[in-house]
Amino acid sequence: MRDSPAMLPQRRAAPLQRLEEDLMCSVCCGQITDPTSLICGHTFCNNCLRLIGENSAQLQCPECRRRCPRDQLIPVYRLRSLASDVQELSFAQEVPGSPRQLVYQDRDGELQLNPAVVQRCFMDKQIEDYSLCLLSVIGEKRCGKSFLMNYILRALYNLENGAAIGPAIVEEEHTLLMGFQCENGADTVTKGIWIWDRPFILERDAERMAVFVLDTEGSLDTERDPEASYKLSALSMFLSSYLIFNVNKTLKMTEVDLLEVYLFIQECPTESSDLAESSTEGSDGSPTIQLKNLDLLVRDWNDPENCGREAGQRYLDHEIQKLENSRHCNSVVQILNGQSVSAFLLPHPGNEFLRLAEGDLTAADTCFRRHFTTYICDLMNTIWNYPKIDSGGNIIKCGNLRQQLETFVEFLQMRHFKFSSPTQMYYSMENFRNRNLIIRKLDKFFEKEDPSLCKNLKMTTSEMRSTAEAEISSLLSEYGDNLLTDSEEEKTRLLEDLQTELQKKTERFLFRYSIVQKT
Repeated sequence: MRDSPAMLPQRRAAPLQRLEEDLMCSVCCGQITDPTSLICGHTFCNNCLRLIGENSAQLQCPECRRRCPRDQLIPVYRLRSLASDVQELSFAQEVPGSPRQLVYQDRDGELQLNPAVVQRCFMDKQIEDYSLCLLSVIGEKRCGKSFLMNYILRALYNLENGAAIGPAIVEEEHTLLMGFQCENGADTVTKGIWIWDRPFILERDAERMAVFVLDTEGSLDTERDPEASYKLSALSMFLSSYLIFNVNKTLKMTEVDLLEVYLFIQECPTESSDLAESSTEGSDGSPTIQLKNLDLLVRDWNDPENCGREAGQRYLDHEIQKLENSRHCNSVVQILNGQSVSAFLLPHPGNEFLRLAEGDLTAADTCFRRHFTTYICDLMNTIWNYPKIDSGGNIIKCGNLRQQLETFVEFLQMRHFKFSSPTQMYYSMENFRNRNLIIRKLDKFFEKEDPSLCKNLKMTTSEMRSTAEAEISSLLSEYGDNLLTDSEEEKTRLLEDLQTELQKKTERFLFRYSIVQKT
């Protein structure tokens, strides 16, 4: 089926939304408080400016890098009043959210986080200790993704407000909801990850969970820009605790490739120097993120008499049997055989629904309405089963997600990544992980030899240098043995990059060592 204009009525909140973004401090990524301007004209929180170069008579503007005298800061009283008014207006409207771009692609093709949206969604003091469920949808454009998500929003809104789970939870309309963009035609919204910026807060047995809905645009654009598409898919999968793979009629090879990305994300732990309390460390000391559930939602199925969850399982078994005959699809078979993977078949919604192009469920064929409503209700019934967890089964809280998200995006931005397939992406991930493991091993070596903790230094600086160089040689050999690449040129470059990093750390350590030795 095709996307069509959103059946969730629009609200006139765009000007207010832009005002909120304009009133954000680019230092703390929160709404500006006690606004203060520099002589260059840029404005920030007074407290943020106070912390920048606090022992210097001048400070560097975080926006334009101009040096500004600290004694010429200018309070902006009218902006302070405006910020307060906008905040009150935002709360007074009680609007249940709008779609915002969480991740975008910059001019160089790199994925970037929108810090204002991260702050708005995950760092609110009221929800930072809540568990969270991230419902994410990826799939081919113009195949009903936005239609699906807008009805998920409607159901979540009703569920949050105490409605019982049943057909009415899907059919009951609310004028405040705006929905994700749904338009006919070839154009889509900007490539990236969009998030409904207000969580739906569900409560059960005095426990609260924040549910977010995410839409990924451009994940299947693998012919035009494969690296960006695989990165975008990886990030979407990393975020998800319940991932809906929106498939049109049958699995295609591009979608099979994305399933390989799903497997690799499960196997690749993230690196972070500031681990969340809820994260579990892998065997190499790094935290791992666990994907909870993958659901294949097959649209426009050609047999309306055989649809639903049981028919979806039969379809899944059939696809597994086909893929088992393809040698390069072994990893995908491993995924589809997993207990956390399910499938659901939806029939075609009918020509009348497509002709009206209003996205109204009541215009669809009876068979489609029945199965679609069942799908949404089943999701609402089981949503408590899909909190975001780590590989140890520990629940990740809203406030813990930001650091792990920023770290994963940083990994994807590594300048040397040039891959055109999920397998190459996996190699890059593994090499990156092993590189950080080697760096941590050298850090631990220096910790044991820390001169500030040793009352009697047993070696001269020259002897310590020789010992450190032997350690570096051993670590480089270990790294080289584990490198995943078919290119000797690539292997040499990776080894040289790591050697440069280890050498810098060694020189810093030896400088401290020589100072202590002289004293």
